[in-house]
Amino acid sequence: MRPRRRIGAPALAACLAFALSGCLISDKALLDEQTARATPIAAGDYSACEYDSANGEPDCETLAVARDESGLYSMTPMGETDNQTTYARYRRIGAGSWAAQLWGDPKEGYFYFLAQTEGEEFIMAMIQCRDLPKDLRDKYAARGEMEVDEQATTCSVKSLRAMTAAARAFRDSAPISTRARIVYKRLAAVE
Repeated sequence: MRPRRRIGAPALAACLAFALSGCLISDKALLDEQTARATPIAAGDYSACEYDSANGEPDCETLAVARDESGLYSMTPMGETDNQTTYARYRRIGAGSWAAQLWGDPKEGYFYFLAQTEGEEFIMAMIQCRDLPKDLRDKYAARGEMEVDEQATTCSVKSLRAMTAAARAFRDSAPISTRARIVYKRLAAVE
């Protein structure tokens, strides 16, 4: 079992369970109200369950998801008293798929995910540096748009173009349902 790394918010911590094994990150926000106005899910209450191929049972929590007019999402665990919120922005990269930028405290950086819809489910998987094609990593590193550590455990992207290319390559490399992922399902409204 991998150790969990909490980065700003419990909702993000579930997504970041895989951060120690490699991820796509940036020091500055690459998605903002100009470059990421996609709204792939509605505001409301959601069950968010983490599925890891190593564990049989998912780890679930309930989130209150809100969205403003600029496309900025906030996801707050219900029942949390210290209001540890995760923020997200989405950029459409194809039919039913988005690049997602998540963060808690901006000082701790930004993490990138692939998001897709499958029926009534909204699924997100952290983009793993090691799963990106080596030629893609090398291409953007040569351009100064990505820094990759020696073992390709962490890719730090410097441009929107590099992040979008990485998200598309990750999407095309394996079905999201075969990856460690978070599955969001909207809860029925209580009348």
